[in-house]
Amino acid sequence: MGAEVTVGVTQTRITHGTLAMVLPFGVKEVKNNAALKTTLASFMELAGSVPASVAPGHDAAVNHVPAHADMSEEMWVDAVTVTLFPGYVPLHKVEQLYQTVPGTSSKSIYKAAFIGPKIRGALRLKSQSCSLRFTTEQRDVPAGELRSILLHLGVNNIYEDRMTGHVSLPIPWHMDPAPTRAMLGAFYAGLRPYLTSPFPNLEKLS
Repeated sequence: MGAEVTVGVTQTRITHGTLAMVLPFGVKEVKNNAALKTTLASFMELAGSVPASVAPGHDAAVNHVPAHADMSEEMWVDAVTVTLFPGYVPLHKVEQLYQTVPGTSSKSIYKAAFIGPKIRGALRLKSQSCSLRFTTEQRDVPAGELRSILLHLGVNNIYEDRMTGHVSLPIPWHMDPAPTRAMLGAFYAGLRPYLTSPFPNLEKLS
């Protein structure tokens, strides 16, 4: 089964089977950006083909490229992530707090915040909201008591390989970090029996 690459004006979407990635750049950004041209060259080498260009007046174009036969879908996405985003780590492979984790939408960048033998968690702070995602070391959706804890904490979106949730903050976290630290405290307290990582530093997560 091949991979499908959809190149838009400001985004590039790569799908392989049931998995997908959205890269935060498209033809518009690549046109005069040497660094992104190098990034696309890395992708071309990995995928074995060149993503189709976008014709004027069109939002996207599609090009099918072959996948590596010896790679599973998960390995393929990991390979694309590591190649396109040096220094970024798939969530299920994080080993240290604050490692940068790519999300699934444009410019969606998370920081590792909770780590244990059975769980990996990362969050993305915005001015008055926080997005969270959790998976396991095997890239499975958390199950059993862990799932119950996460559901109780409001992480109620369940996918095949992760759980996600969103928390609204009463005030921008940089103006008054206390509510955000309290939110982190609630997650840390609930997950503590499963964690080997210490309480995360809010400033390092921003």
